Amino acid sequence: MFCQNKLSIPKRLDLTLLFGLAATLSLSIKKHFLFRDNHIGGSIGLRFSITDAFVIALLVALLVRATSNANFRVRLNGPVTKAFLLYLAIAALSTTFGADIELGVFELVALVQAYLLFAFLTNYLSNRRLIGTFIAGSLFGLLLQCGATFIEVVRPGYLHLASLGAVTEEEDLVVRGKTNLPHTDHGTTFIAGEVQERPSGLLIHPNALALYLAMLIPVAAGVWLGHFNWRFRLLAALALAAGFGAIYFTLSRSGWLALFAAMVCASFAAKKWRLLRIGLREKLAIAFVAVATLTVAAVKADKIVARLTDTASEAVDFRTQLSWTALRMLSEHPFLGIGLNSFDVVASDYDASTTSRIKVYPVHNCVLLEFSELGLFGGTSFLILLGAAFVTLYRSARTASSVAGRLISIFTGCGVGGFFLGDLSNPLYRTPILTSLVWAQFGLAIAAANNWQKES
Repeated sequence: MFCQNKLSIPKRLDLTLLFGLAATLSLSIKKHFLFRDNHIGGSIGLRFSITDAFVIALLVALLVRATSNANFRVRLNGPVTKAFLLYLAIAALSTTFGADIELGVFELVALVQAYLLFAFLTNYLSNRRLIGTFIAGSLFGLLLQCGATFIEVVRPGYLHLASLGAVTEEEDLVVRGKTNLPHTDHGTTFIAGEVQERPSGLLIHPNALALYLAMLIPVAAGVWLGHFNWRFRLLAALALAAGFGAIYFTLSRSGWLALFAAMVCASFAAKKWRLLRIGLREKLAIAFVAVATLTVAAVKADKIVARLTDTASEAVDFRTQLSWTALRMLSEHPFLGIGLNSFDVVASDYDASTTSRIKVYPVHNCVLLEFSELGLFGGTSFLILLGAAFVTLYRSARTASSVAGRLISIFTGCGVGGFFLGDLSNPLYRTPILTSLVWAQFGLAIAAANNWQKES
């Protein structure tokens, strides 16, 4: 790892770049060299993002400093790397024989970028100061997302962020007497018979924002409840309060479920492993948060119940039809699927319902999407990859010599687990910005467990 001699001494420039990297991970600031403007699925082009720029800048700083250091080396996590190479090889084969080679190459590049970010962070986050800086940057990014969300709620339409991936206005189409879903999903919904605008923050869709929040809020909770300095905990408390407010406004059922599951899992692990020593102040703060949450839930009960019930049957029908489409793809192409990143390109050929509401959307289930596009081999390798990452995270946390490192690792891992639970009704993992975020969180969790006890 980058943790020996001069490389273990973080410079001010390093910390600034690392903070910027973490804070902008969820911002879709990028330059597309190639782009497919009519594609709704995963990666839609070859891009160079602000994340790549920060990583390259940090690598240059490290390499310049390491020219006189013979101990400079990189260590890759064996199980995760082997599982990723297996998955990548099958994905490349699927692309070669798939429906759209160009789209497959776009996704392959996005997957490689996400893995390289994971490998970089597991090496670079080599002591508590670097890990703390990355967490602080992530929480600052969370506050940016929440701030944009609140602006959208208070002043709808004020933020128009097409350059960050926000959707553009599009005229509704009527097909056979029914309003057809647009080619771009604006994330609106119906509550009590009225159209309800949903904020997407600085991400591309309300559900993407909600699952991002579900993944990051547990990290904020872990820092707030842990024994860290007051500035760190204050930042976490602000992020936690803003995150809970923002995820409510997304009106995302999958996001709410993901956050609830992540927090329950984190609480159970914290109790079982005795990660927290909650004093009177913390108990009073938790009680205040609980009362405030219950009060808001009571005041907004009608709207919450309406959101959970009003369009539930339509959402289930829509996802069920897409799931049957995915299963037909798998049955006809059982080994390598229909091609990486190609679901919406060929969906109409497998759509037994013959409704135009299906053909432009990928299946809303991250696992079914992998199996339909990559076949049994690729889908299984995807599950092996996730299994390797979670098992590595768990083993690192279990053997961590630092309680603080274990706490961060467990709460971060629970956030990632919540994300994938929510993505069983979404295709958002395949969005490059979220793919990178997921693997950045895996990297943070493993690095925190292994390296928190090391001084800078």
